Amino acid sequence: MIIPNKILAADYGIKIRKFLINNTELKEIVDISSLPVFGKTATYPIILSLKYVTPKYMNSIIVRRYDKMIDLTCKNKEKLNVLPQKLIHKIPTFVFPIKGNINLINYIYEIFKPFSEVVKDLKIIYRPFGFINWAKNLNAVSKNRHSDEDLVLLGTGNVGKYYINFEKPIKIAGKTLNISYFNFQENLGKYWKDLKKKKLIFREIAKEMTWVYDSGIYANLTGLYFVRIPSFNENKLFSLLAIMNSNIMDKIFKILFSSLHLAGGYLRFNGSFIKRLPIPDTFPFSLSMVGKILQILTQLKFDLDCENLNLKLEEFNLKKKYMNEIANLISFFSNLNNALVKLMYLDDCFLKSNIDYSVVREFLFSKFTNKIPFKYLLPRFNVPNYEFFQLSELESVLMTIKKFYNTIINDKVLVNQFNDILFKDCFHLSKN
Repeated sequence: MIIPNKILAADYGIKIRKFLINNTELKEIVDISSLPVFGKTATYPIILSLKYVTPKYMNSIIVRRYDKMIDLTCKNKEKLNVLPQKLIHKIPTFVFPIKGNINLINYIYEIFKPFSEVVKDLKIIYRPFGFINWAKNLNAVSKNRHSDEDLVLLGTGNVGKYYINFEKPIKIAGKTLNISYFNFQENLGKYWKDLKKKKLIFREIAKEMTWVYDSGIYANLTGLYFVRIPSFNENKLFSLLAIMNSNIMDKIFKILFSSLHLAGGYLRFNGSFIKRLPIPDTFPFSLSMVGKILQILTQLKFDLDCENLNLKLEEFNLKKKYMNEIANLISFFSNLNNALVKLMYLDDCFLKSNIDYSVVREFLFSKFTNKIPFKYLLPRFNVPNYEFFQLSELESVLMTIKKFYNTIINDKVLVNQFNDILFKDCFHLSKN
């Protein structure tokens, strides 16, 4: 049987997947969707072998993947994975995870529930101004602000991991626009309530999980998702941001949904997929601190790197003074975040192996007194929720971040443990 790759994970394949795992014995899944012959098409086929019999409890599915034509003629075709058929029952909407470490998924869903079950008031918003005829709203785009209700229009390419690319033009509906104001329109007023609130944004098409914090500034017509959670304050949103941008969450997503790949290594990050991801039921303040630091530093690095930006002398001096240090701090806090989130998900696994990262665990759930405001470097837009630093304030924030960094670095046991977590491979994650 030859099926499109979307059947394995997309919403419209749910009934088919449920029928297959309950009524057939799945023998083999052969993923040929990455062969070069399909590279310039919208067709990504999967070969499925099965028997129409009631599946045995211990039935396992052999999963193979061929990326090159020569692989099809090789005599030694290695098993790439073995998928227990019963495992699929544990995964929300019966997704077939055919790439990566399936044992990790089995372990994760034994402990953690899907995002939509953990966060009851989760709202994932896509094409808020119209699912089909969204292009007609381009007439609301303007270089000038008309009222305090105006938002700022973003395109897909403007969203990076922890930052907004203000320099990249928006290409949409055959037009090329700069990031501009999206003027308030009475007939669309019902959508403003959510968009002007604090929220997170993630890209629909990307090579990895790509999320950014939004203090209630941005709008989009297509290509971005907004995550609005009324019960979450700013701290919880930054904690969630850190979790979603972590390496292990990216790994989990790709194990579950990489069968839906597009050309060029891109994936589609649908809102319905995000709702199914396993999420902790606590959002530690330490992750909020780290997420906020990463967004401040990453946005600052982008702003200071812009070639077309005419920096004032004071801003240029700031760049000269801090640029290398900012890059090093981003690298450090990214690694710290990956270690902390990995421990959240795999702590029980480590403990069962008699490995206790007690110092990192204590750090993860510590209540820090540091208060760091989130603002932008430059006054690009005049809308109520767009705040920017005075240079003296920014320097103070950078000093606070450096002090926090030094506190961590000076704790040798903490640093050794979080470095060990980064490289500890209890599920052989680096091999997938």
